[in-house]
Amino acid sequence: MGQAGWDALGLLTPKDYTSHFKNIMHHRILLRSVQPFKGSSRCRCCRTGIENTKHLATCLKLMKVWTKFHAMVTSLMGSAPLTPELIFHAVDTEGQILPPGLSALHLIMWKFVIYNLTMVQLENRPFNPEEVWKCAIRRFEVRLNALAFKVKQRAIRRSGQGINLMSPEAENRRMRPLASVGMWGKLYPSSELEKEFKSTRQVPTVPTAAAGQAQT
Repeated sequence: MGQAGWDALGLLTPKDYTSHFKNIMHHRILLRSVQPFKGSSRCRCCRTGIENTKHLATCLKLMKVWTKFHAMVTSLMGSAPLTPELIFHAVDTEGQILPPGLSALHLIMWKFVIYNLTMVQLENRPFNPEEVWKCAIRRFEVRLNALAFKVKQRAIRRSGQGINLMSPEAENRRMRPLASVGMWGKLYPSSELEKEFKSTRQVPTVPTAAAGQAQT
């Protein structure tokens, strides 16, 4: 897996990465090309292509999730093609796994992709790529805040004991290049990540006319 992969896992919990390990790394994902649904092998998201592993990387609905992640990668790492290796395994064109923060976000992204694919199957719920991405960003923020809180608690404890504060170097290695944390646990997201945080917190505006009708 490499150090970057282990650092990424250090930011997450098993419920964040188990879906990817089981369904993608070990090829256990149950696609309709293997087990048709009501006699059809069509993709449950776009309803056009045959739902196999290759199609997952090109499905028009799923592509809206992949392009969001790809935009994050290129904004921080420079120009890079959107390849199946990047989509499935967070691996660049040189065969290197992405830095820990991006690799961790990639695992969380897949968690919600797989969950929502399952909900399409079980509950006939339409696949919503925008909601999948928002859920991934929200969960990633939760994990960053948890790690920052751990640093803060450690700093308070050591300060109270009269011991020098520890450098958060290990924690910052797990977050890079998406965020960093100060010695007292203050979280510093990258500008790109902060934009995503703000986007997921926005509450849809209710049109004035509709709001007036709702009150009558």
